[in-house]
Amino acid sequence: MLAIVEAFLPEAGQWLGLAAMLLVLALFAGLGRIRGDDDDIPGVSFLRGWSVFAAVMTIVGVFGGWPFSPVYWGLWIVGLALLIWNRRAVITEVLSLCAVFVLGLPLILILAGKAPSEVDSFTHWLPNGLFIFEADRFLRADGPPSQSAYPGFPYNVTFLFYAVSQVAGEFVENSIVQFNVVFLLLFASLLGWLLRRTDSAAAADTWKLAALTILLATFLNPVFVRRIWLTSYPDMATSVVVAFAGIAAWAWILSAAKPDGSERSRALTFALLLALLVNIKQANLVLVVALVVSSGMVALRDREIRFSIFLKRLPLLIGLPLVMYFTWRYYLVVVSPLTENKMAAVGDWPIERLPELLRYMGVVVYRKALYFALALGFVVWGLRSWMKGSPTPFDRLAIIVGATFVGYNLFLMLIFIAHFGGYPQSYWRFNTHIGYLITAATVFGLGQLYRLNREKIEIWCGRTVPRIGMVLVVAVPLLQVATANYWRYDLEVPKPMLRDAGRALAGTLPPNAAVGVIVPGDQGNFTSMFVYYVRQSRADLYSAPINNDAELDKFLSSAGERPLHIWAYCPADWIGRRLGTSVRPGSAALLMQNQGRWRVVQEWPHRALDGLTKIYKHFDISKCLGKR
Repeated sequence: MLAIVEAFLPEAGQWLGLAAMLLVLALFAGLGRIRGDDDDIPGVSFLRGWSVFAAVMTIVGVFGGWPFSPVYWGLWIVGLALLIWNRRAVITEVLSLCAVFVLGLPLILILAGKAPSEVDSFTHWLPNGLFIFEADRFLRADGPPSQSAYPGFPYNVTFLFYAVSQVAGEFVENSIVQFNVVFLLLFASLLGWLLRRTDSAAAADTWKLAALTILLATFLNPVFVRRIWLTSYPDMATSVVVAFAGIAAWAWILSAAKPDGSERSRALTFALLLALLVNIKQANLVLVVALVVSSGMVALRDREIRFSIFLKRLPLLIGLPLVMYFTWRYYLVVVSPLTENKMAAVGDWPIERLPELLRYMGVVVYRKALYFALALGFVVWGLRSWMKGSPTPFDRLAIIVGATFVGYNLFLMLIFIAHFGGYPQSYWRFNTHIGYLITAATVFGLGQLYRLNREKIEIWCGRTVPRIGMVLVVAVPLLQVATANYWRYDLEVPKPMLRDAGRALAGTLPPNAAVGVIVPGDQGNFTSMFVYYVRQSRADLYSAPINNDAELDKFLSSAGERPLHIWAYCPADWIGRRLGTSVRPGSAALLMQNQGRWRVVQEWPHRALDGLTKIYKHFDISKCLGKR
């Protein structure tokens, strides 16, 4: 039993990374209070602090060209000073998050032990983070080269690698995974805040509400995709920041309608979240514009709001994100010109593929019917509210959500034609970027419905609802533990061995070695993981995936005079026949060529397939059982 628990908990070094991540959260909490503003949206100071941190690091890295570390530790001095100065407000905010984070503690601990296991992590996200940690600056023409496939991607999320690794004193490769769990729980806290605003939850229901919102953020959420959300990818951060930015815009609009002294502070929060959002992913400028325009739409038609207030804050709302956007554009074009994916010329757009594109998109809509039904509902409700003047808080939120959805999906249609050749590349994945905003608005609407019908529900259900709440307080942490295998998909066969063997060979392979990698069903995803760990400290090595005789011949001919090696997860019969070797069944092996002959130099026993061990869906294990 103890071995099972240890399998899902962090390793010794990962505890250090978890502690470093928590310290960085404290830094963000301090920087988020840079004006001392008190905002009642739970957890928003962490995101505001991250925004300030990323802005300073980006501007210094682009225009100064200085090492990051002096600026980084300078920000620590400022952050700690602000943390102490605003300690009462910070403590109040932390206490408001306490219930969610206590009930989510099993998830924090389980995922603190997760290792990266997705192909894009190894081709660019991890290499980008490792580069700025080791080089202490952005990539420049006169500096060391990067091993990343896309070193020009925005770095707001990648800075999380740097921030945690500096504190830990070593590169913490699961930094973003750990932060994504925090973002997930912050979103759960946001849902609880929205339900409280509807007066549908009593003050005594804090723990029940926390348990419910954790479920609404994960298992009960139609846009929660663990293989995208809990990775080194920036999709989770995008969706959470969009949700907070949309709710911050709504809260600002409400304060502008009924001035209570918080309007300026809420406008600043909205602006800082937009400045953070714009450099999380390349296309996020569209989301920034959609959120600003949708807020303007509310102000334009709302009879309780003077449009002049919106115009007065517009330079701040659009100015901060544009400064950050064009700073990064300056870096890509002038400081360190990098090859970028660009839209095709208008004359080359495959307009004839539009019917087929719409059909493909329709298939996605059908498969994700609940999400798109909710989105369409907000579009219709928002348009209706806009036409009549949006008199209620829900109407205002519906306009923001509906307009953002329409604007973003029109943009997706454009890039599918102008950039992806008429194919709906990752249409569902793109839509998840606004999924949490739609979820937040839905929860707020359901909270209002519950409040309006509370007496009827209590008569009908009696004591059932409070009892369910008590059950959830106990069940939610237990559910997280019971589904540990669901969260830790990095333990799926063959991923752990690819990491372990890659790390081991990094210290034993000879200089300039060539390594062919044979994993059944590999399309490059397994090789990218293996190669990342082999080349993390060995840029001299050459590697390539091998799946058949033709690829083996290509590898042997392209290796030149390099020392030749082949690592095979389960050497197939054709490898034995071609190379004249035999490997013990149930083992991976490293083969080495010496004087024209191949021999086995090291073996790794396969992990036993028991009830807790899952096989990755793209791994063809049948070929390890002698099948072709």
